[in-house]
Amino acid sequence: MVKRMTKQKLALLLASVVTGATVTSAFAANTTNTASSFSAAQQEEIGKIAMEYFVNNPEVLIDASMELKAREDAKQNALRISEAVKQKNALLNDKETPFEGNADGDVAIVKFLDYQCSYCIKSSPIVDAILAKNSDAKLLIKNFPILAKRSKLSDTAARVSLEVFKQQGEKGFAIYHQGIMQLGLDGEKLTDVNIQALVKKTGATVDLAQLEEWSPELMKTMKLAQELRFSGTPAYVVMPVKGANEQNTTVLGGYVEEATLQAAVALAKQQG
Repeated sequence: MVKRMTKQKLALLLASVVTGATVTSAFAANTTNTASSFSAAQQEEIGKIAMEYFVNNPEVLIDASMELKAREDAKQNALRISEAVKQKNALLNDKETPFEGNADGDVAIVKFLDYQCSYCIKSSPIVDAILAKNSDAKLLIKNFPILAKRSKLSDTAARVSLEVFKQQGEKGFAIYHQGIMQLGLDGEKLTDVNIQALVKKTGATVDLAQLEEWSPELMKTMKLAQELRFSGTPAYVVMPVKGANEQNTTVLGGYVEEATLQAAVALAKQQG
């Protein structure tokens, strides 16, 4: 049997066994036996042929690895979308969640962020542009201070945003939120003075040492992020406010370009 098979087919067969990649139906029809069906001598010959082929054609393994990663990414994204639909009430209807944009908007852009995250700051103008182009969309901010162990003000800034929203509503929150984004102080550059100056602009009264009441809200958001398999910021869930399902909901992780975010909004509009 070994002699009747080309070196390429033998190599690809072994690659499929090694990587777990699916063999196409046409190829599988011609090679019904797997590597375990060959004799010891045949397996040794296959190994030599495969090694020679892989050395001369390393792109085969690279392509197989990329294909597997793409499949795994698609699988994880599908799981995130399914979970987002299950968690739509927590995503859309938490009264403590600050927001910007159209309060009665039909499309929700839920952004998980850390105020000390560089990509959260970098992505802010993109989100602003999306809101400007889509008057029927609103931005909900889920405070997810994952950098709190490294920067105390990561946690403080999150708590202050919740307190400002509680006291001054969406207008006050917008002043605070946009103010921090425009400062662009990521890492450990943000200071108490920066935060207090922005709080003053909102008209709120906030004692930075008295914000423990927001611990349950932050824990709730952290649990929600874990359910959605978010391990970093920014992360987005874009869905219609009513009628969200797996077909009209998009989950995005990390920094995304404006076109990608706009496509997610358009999908929610079309199928909402």
